[in-house]
Amino acid sequence: MCIRDSYFIGRDELLDRLRQQLKGRHRAALSGLGGIGKTQTAIEYAVRHRSDYPNGVFWVDAETVGGLTSGFVEIAKALQLPAAASNDHEDAVKAVLAWSNRADGWLLILDNVEDRSEVRRFVPERDKGEMCIRDRPIRDGRHYRELLDVSLWPDPVRRLVAPWFRRYTRHVLRQ
Repeated sequence: MCIRDSYFIGRDELLDRLRQQLKGRHRAALSGLGGIGKTQTAIEYAVRHRSDYPNGVFWVDAETVGGLTSGFVEIAKALQLPAAASNDHEDAVKAVLAWSNRADGWLLILDNVEDRSEVRRFVPERDKGEMCIRDRPIRDGRHYRELLDVSLWPDPVRRLVAPWFRRYTRHVLRQ
């Protein structure tokens, strides 16, 4: 269970961009270094906009395939889908995906994605609801087109530092 941080402040611009992206593309990814506030941003978004998702806000630990599968079984139980009672967890995953391709008004947050290729089979095909992926940056240059960078610095400071930081990280990654 995720708990809202009562000291969460700022990030209004990021939360607005996240909302625009989810409403426009139905997908968004929060990416950034560990400890930078990606999870708290996702929690804050979910709390602020809960009423926009009458069919549910679902949070799944996506670090492993097992975590994804377990999360989808829990969603199947919450939705009272018949496949939730099955001993075959793949039945529950398929049932949740079928439901999400039919229903609208839901938000799925995949937390702590380590391997994006493992997540693909858990992504609904249709844009009926919205999905937010929370992951860490990757070094090989592949990015979600829906990527929103989460930064420690407020936007004015980030704008000043970003050009230098990009040059520095390119240099470090080449080594």
